[in-house]
Amino acid sequence: MTTPTTPRSVADIQAELSALQNQLGGLPTTNVYQPGTTRTGYGGNATGIRNLPNQPIGSRVSSIYQGQATGLQSQITALQTELAASQEYNNPANTAIRGYQTAYDEAKAANETRYNDILGRIDATTDQQAADIRTGYGEANANAQQGLARTGLANTTIAPTLRTGYQREMHGALNRNADQMIQTRTGVMERRTDGYPDQNSLMSLLQTYGHSGGLTGMRW
Repeated sequence: MTTPTTPRSVADIQAELSALQNQLGGLPTTNVYQPGTTRTGYGGNATGIRNLPNQPIGSRVSSIYQGQATGLQSQITALQTELAASQEYNNPANTAIRGYQTAYDEAKAANETRYNDILGRIDATTDQQAADIRTGYGEANANAQQGLARTGLANTTIAPTLRTGYQREMHGALNRNADQMIQTRTGVMERRTDGYPDQNSLMSLLQTYGHSGGLTGMRW
């Protein structure tokens, strides 16, 4: 998932926008005139003619500064768009949602760490118990074989019979140990309870801000 870029602060954008607007407003201007008109019948004389002068109707940036004005206006338009996005991002409702999302993500990570740690401890204990079982039955078989050797029975059928018996008992113990591990892991999974920030508190807060858009943007 791509992490959204945090917009600049409203104050920073407004300061830059004001500076550009002042720069644009400080460019030299020339007056704009409405072309003069010609009227007939002036003064009740049907053939009389009066030429009215051009009328000033405003001003515009002098032609030699038009390129600079266009560039400044483009920057101003872009900043106005950025300002609107920053104001939306930093409004109280969205700030509350981001705060909740951060707390939720942190809680989820902590829960997963705790859960995996528990399972890891179970696995480590099971592995150690399995190693102890193998060691115990191995030593028991070795002692039994030494006893047979001392009594002159090492080359009889008793030796392999004892060895087979110890191996059978060892495998049975290992299987019981594995079954116990499975039951323990299953119990942990079934009883797992994870703590998260209170979503109802967030919804109540959003209502005070007049936010009715729901939480469709949240990552659960």
